[in-house]
Amino acid sequence: MNKISPQRFLSFCSPEMQELVQLAQRGRSTLADHDFEEAAYERLYQIGISKSIWDEACKSMGSPAATTCVIITDANMNRPNNPVRSPGAYMRTLIKQHKDGKLNIIASLIAISERTRN
Repeated sequence: MNKISPQRFLSFCSPEMQELVQLAQRGRSTLADHDFEEAAYERLYQIGISKSIWDEACKSMGSPAATTCVIITDANMNRPNNPVRSPGAYMRTLIKQHKDGKLNIIASLIAISERTRN
């Protein structure tokens, strides 16, 4: 998240996640990383990702990357081809890819960006 502006990062979020980020912002004029983390944590329960999966993601990759993975998972539930149907299982896959050194968060964000542009 640190290398991407908060406004740009917000563009990767689903409309539901954007709403949660704005609620977490609490009327402040600027977005902060913790707004995204708070929104992602809130969204977990709405899309069916357990707290234990969140805890595992935070432990293995850190909360900024875990937050980004929730945002990716949430956005990919709405992709037209092969939407994520089991967000918990998808998150576990992202955690495993991270542990195996194969997780490419930037490629996922680029795919979301390209999909939302079209």
